[in-house]
Amino acid sequence: MKKIKKMVTLFTYLIQQIFFPHMTIKKKLLGLRKKKNEDNLSKIAGN
Repeated sequence: MKKIKKMVTLFTYLIQQIFFPHMTIKKKLLGLRKKKNEDNLSKIAGN
């Protein structure tokens, strides 16, 4: 049972990579943007 579950998760992961690569990229971009905003806020607070 464990092996099957592992295969399914791997399979869904591969499908996501093939069909929705932009989703993961979008998440990364959002994370970067969030970090940039936090840096800007700390700069403003510092000044």
